[in-house]
Amino acid sequence: MRRNKILAALLVVLLVYSGFATWKWQKAEKSKEKTLSYLEGTANRAAMCLEESGVVSYLLDKNASDETLRGYSRLFEECAYVLETTEFELFALTKDPRHYDLHVFGATLETLFNKARLDPINGPKPILLKNKDRIASISRTLEDLIVKRTGLWNLTPEDAKKLRAMAEEIEY
Repeated sequence: MRRNKILAALLVVLLVYSGFATWKWQKAEKSKEKTLSYLEGTANRAAMCLEESGVVSYLLDKNASDETLRGYSRLFEECAYVLETTEFELFALTKDPRHYDLHVFGATLETLFNKARLDPINGPKPILLKNKDRIASISRTLEDLIVKRTGLWNLTPEDAKKLRAMAEEIEY
């Protein structure tokens, strides 16, 4: 009789623990979903910012001042940095290779705009002129993909690889 009571008590403890563990697990999953949603939204906004980088071609055509080009380079450098870091966090959480490709894409663009902004001898024009067509092409491709896929989160692996390959063509 006493043994049955001990077994019953143990069963109750196990059921309570099981319920608590399940509740904690569900809470952690919801937290992860919120984190992923936030990161994806942040990356998408950064990509929409980079979508506007085609303005650099227009500015170069209009012979914009070095200060203007530095200002836009700083803007796009920040957008690329946000994309790079959020996509790396998404890759760390999901192990989805699309996020790694977009991380490399962002890092490459960040490097381009950083070098353009910080070149004390030549200024931003030479490196931007060298990559003018590439920047315009990346801008158009981003616009097409973001509209077509309604955001970064719907990009196919091929789309992410395409963006990475386009960025890797940039010359310093």
